[in-house]
Order: sequence, then structure tokens, then C-alpha cells
Amino acid sequence: MPRHPGACACRIAALNKLRTQTKNQLHAAEQTATTPSTSLIVELHHSTPNLEANIEHLRQQVLALIASEEELQQIFELPSASPATAAASHPAPR
Repeated sequence: MPRHPGACACRIAALNKLRTQTKNQLHAAEQTATTPSTSLIVELHHSTPNLEANIEHLRQQVLALIASEEELQQIFELPSASPATAAASHPAPR
């Protein structure tokens, strides 16, 4: 894991974008009568939970890194005081 959580934050952002794209593709495939086979729909259904698991894993790694380093705790202490930032960094379970 990098010593600075910024690299993981960039990867999490990329995974979030990919998850949104995958969900959109799934919706389009389910709505299209000409979808060639159900294998595409099945693959897209399986991809979303995998992406979500990867996002959560990276998020947990970043939180552990921050918790283990006093300097990072100080850097991230002020933003977490904001309710909006706290909600974004600690989303409610679905």
C-alpha cells in the first residue's frame, strides 16, 4: 500500500466510475430486446458486486493507513469534522 492514501483515492474514484458504467450497461442490456445472450447480463450482474468489494477493500486499507499514522490522522482530522465529508468517507451500509 502506498504511504500516501491519494493513490488509493484515485483508484477508488476510477472504480466508482467503472461501477456506474457497468450498472448503466446492465440496465441498457436488460431493456434491449436484441441483447444477443443472457451471458452479457449475467457477467454484468457479477461485475457490480466485485467492483463494490474492491472499492470497500481499498477504502478500508486507506482508513487503516490513516489510523496507523499520526501525521495522516492530523491531515485528515479537519475534513472529517464536516458532516458531508464524514458521510462520504463513512457511507451508511446498504
